[in-house]
Amino acid sequence: MVVDELIADAAGFICVLDELRPLDPAAYNPFYDVWTRIAKIPPAERHSSGVAPLPAPPRLLDELEPGSLRNLWKASMARYVLDERRSLELFSDTSVWDDYPGEPGQVFVYEGRCERYELDGAGATLQVDRERQEALQGPPSAASASARWLRPLPTSFEMPVTRFTQLFFVPPGDWSARAAAAGWGGGDGRAEPGEPLPPPPVYSRVVLPFVGPLDRWWEAIYCRLQVELTLTPVSRDAGADLLLLYPEDPEAGGEGEGGPGGWALQAPDCLPPGRLWPAPDPAAHSRSPLSGGPRDYMRVAGPGVYVGCAYRQGPRPGEYREEDCVYFAIARKA
Repeated sequence: MVVDELIADAAGFICVLDELRPLDPAAYNPFYDVWTRIAKIPPAERHSSGVAPLPAPPRLLDELEPGSLRNLWKASMARYVLDERRSLELFSDTSVWDDYPGEPGQVFVYEGRCERYELDGAGATLQVDRERQEALQGPPSAASASARWLRPLPTSFEMPVTRFTQLFFVPPGDWSARAAAAGWGGGDGRAEPGEPLPPPPVYSRVVLPFVGPLDRWWEAIYCRLQVELTLTPVSRDAGADLLLLYPEDPEAGGEGEGGPGGWALQAPDCLPPGRLWPAPDPAAHSRSPLSGGPRDYMRVAGPGVYVGCAYRQGPRPGEYREEDCVYFAIARKA
């Protein structure tokens, strides 16, 4: 099969996941079938140096119909019930860390897509949270239209199936020296002598769309990646494999100063060279632009492809309704 056919096969399967009625439900695992279809796409088509044409996973996201990201999120939960044979087949030679940078200054680029699940089937949109917008920008009479245009916010746009870019990176510098100074590897009682250093922290910058091909390059929306099996706020969704922690989340270390457990993005020199990075401003961008909360959740969907859920609170505190959730997927581009 040619690459276009492989992409169409994977996308078509994801689009109809909620309609499938397997003959043997006990033996059927939707995660396994999604993974194997994505894995058939040649790696050279999945990862690009930026010179080649758009790689397969971003093209895969383009092929998905509205509502498919919710299907993919639900299917990814089946990874937790994979039998041993299938689990070894998929993961014996692969790791989540293969998809993320591991060296200081290294950057991996992902293309993303998000959509809000609509119960009425009218289409996936991200809608204006009017109360929050007015709280941040003031009432409409407080500023002219041009002033509001000059101060766009992640909560102030409304468009179907929004695309975004996510850049994962390890801050530059000598991570081993910083970790040892903070007590890892035998100092200050944090670890036993000779114990391996923890992996370097992986951060991410979220770049939202603005108008047409333009993006919101000026927004310093940063978060920290945490690879950890954790429960989601909704029990029916079981768990997640990864967390995107924004500065307001206590586990992000936003209140600390550097070190293995602290928020490392304190100044522009903490960002990799060679790109235009807005200076970190944790106070101004302390929450997720998708959920409005301090963290979002992700699961593995396939090689270089991850699916997530941004849980937005409903009308009452602690209430999470499916119609308020924003589903998203990211696919490695370079």
